[in-house]
Amino acid sequence: FATAADEAESRLGRVDLLFNNAGIAPASVASELRYEKWDLALGVNLTGVINGIQTFLPRMIERGEGGYVVNTSSGAGLVASANVLYVTTKFAVVGLSESLRQALDGHGIDVSVLCPGPVDTGILHNTRSAHAGLSSGVGDDALKDAEAFLKGGADIDSVGETVIAGMEARAMWIHTDDGMRPYVRMRMESLLDSIPAPATTTSTTTPAAPAIDEGS
Repeated sequence: FATAADEAESRLGRVDLLFNNAGIAPASVASELRYEKWDLALGVNLTGVINGIQTFLPRMIERGEGGYVVNTSSGAGLVASANVLYVTTKFAVVGLSESLRQALDGHGIDVSVLCPGPVDTGILHNTRSAHAGLSSGVGDDALKDAEAFLKGGADIDSVGETVIAGMEARAMWIHTDDGMRPYVRMRMESLLDSIPAPATTTSTTTPAAPAIDEGS
């Protein structure tokens, strides 16, 4: 990544816009989860994002002239399905992005996370190539259905325009459609319902986020 960054900056000038977009869509039934499948999923979908950040972000901070980071997650980073490999990585990218946005406050560097619905990118074909030798335990019919679902989604050019619009609005989350809305609402309502009722109080102020001692 450092070599790629050096080459990009030597040819194009400084990199102020970073899009961490590499991803695969691995799948495995629970009984066939293996360390090598975890390594593959985490290595591309999470460590790939970390590599981009860790290579380019220090350069942005050192220049002190701002910048923008967009990390690609998924609707599966907001609401879980049974695809534990994919969901784990995409939830991690959402949390990373939300935290990084706070951490960069004051540096003039914005952060957004793209949580797309179906997009026709050929990701399943690329995933099968990366999965060479690793059985997913997912049947051919299921894969065909998934491919048809993705091909029926947004095209990549329209997604690019959506991302630009989200960046102009400095949006924390960027979505390609409203398909996840009812599922996010159900998840949030369920999560809120699980939190114990507050003790009787007269205060109506919203508490600040808990402070974290980074030295601990």
